[in-house]
This record gives sequence, C-alpha cells and structure tokens, in this order.
Amino acid sequence: MSSTERAMFSTGILKLQIDVKHKDAQALVEALRVNESITLIDLSCNQIDGKGVKALAEALYVNRFITSINLSYNKLGDESVKALAEALRVNKSITLISLHANEIGIEGAKALADMLYVNLSLRSINLYDNQIGNEGAKALAKALTVNKSIRSLNLRNNYIGDEGAKALSEALYVNNSVTSILLSWNLIRYQGIITLLRALRANFTVLHFLLDLSSVEEIKT
Repeated sequence: MSSTERAMFSTGILKLQIDVKHKDAQALVEALRVNESITLIDLSCNQIDGKGVKALAEALYVNRFITSINLSYNKLGDESVKALAEALRVNKSITLISLHANEIGIEGAKALADMLYVNLSLRSINLYDNQIGNEGAKALAKALTVNKSIRSLNLRNNYIGDEGAKALSEALYVNNSVTSILLSWNLIRYQGIITLLRALRANFTVLHFLLDLSSVEEIKT
C-alpha cells in the first residue's frame, strides 16, 4: 500500500478516479463490504457502469461505516439509481448522497422517494442537474410528508414546473425536518412561486431556500 493510500485510509476518506468496469475496482467494492475505517467515498467523474453500481449497492447492504458517498457526474441513469435506492432501504449509516448530473429521470426519482418512506438515517440528497420533472418532484414531495430525517434537498436544474412546486409546497406544510431546499434553475413560474412562498410562511424549519426569479416576467415590482 502506498503512502497516499495509507493516508486515505487513516483519515477515513477515499477519493478515486477509476474505471469501475475494471476488475481492480470490483475488488475495491468487495473490500468495502468489510471495511471499518473508510467513512467518506468520492467516486465522482468515473463513468461508472451498471455492473459497477450494482456491486457498490451490494456493498452498501452490509457496510455500516460509510456515511457519505459522492457519485456525481457518472451518468448513472434510472436503473442504477434504483439499485442504489434498494440498498439504501436497508443501509442505516449513509447520511449524505450526491447524485449530481447523473441523467436521473422520473423513475429514478420515484425509486428514491420510495426509499425515503423507510430510510431513517439519510440527511441530505443532492439531485442537482438531473431530469426528474414534475412527476419526480411529486413523488419526492409525497415521501417528505412521511420522512422525518431529510434535512437538505437539492433539486436545482431538474425541469420542475408549477405542478412540482405545488406538490413540494404541500409537503412543506406538514414536514418539520427539512431545513434546506434548493429549487433554482427550474421551470417554476409565478403561480408556483406564490404557492411555495405561502407554504414557507407556514413552515418554521426551512432556513435555506433558493429559487431563481429571473425568468418570471409576471412578477411586478
């Protein structure tokens, strides 16, 4: 083991640029099944394929020490996210997962939403720059009416319109755990914004709310 590798393991942080289709990457995933030292994993920008994600998901079924995983910029798609969501239904240690820019659509969002009904440990989900749309937002919003563990939800640039905003607004009336929700760079117009602002007036837990108003021509000063 090199000095760099020893440093990563001693600090509990593992950041890799690898080809997860390679047998060495599969060996890494197998090691994570029994790992008791690594807590943070960064596998962003690795072009991880479906087999690699499924192997990682299998490791998460049994690993109880990893708390944060970054899979940003991997083009995972819905099927890979479904595999991860299934693992997160069982895993009780992951508190943060970043899925930024992974071509996740409605089905992937629905899989994550279904997971949130039973997962009580996840605190933060980053879905920035995907394509979940209104239907994906609706699924996540419905889950938030039940889930009490999520604190931060990043839904920026996800093609969410007024329908999705309405669903999220309804969730904010009853959810008292989310403290940060990011919705900028979506397709939310005047009516959706008004609905969200009304919900925020009744919600006393959201401390960080981000919404892009630059494209809303209907707003008058």
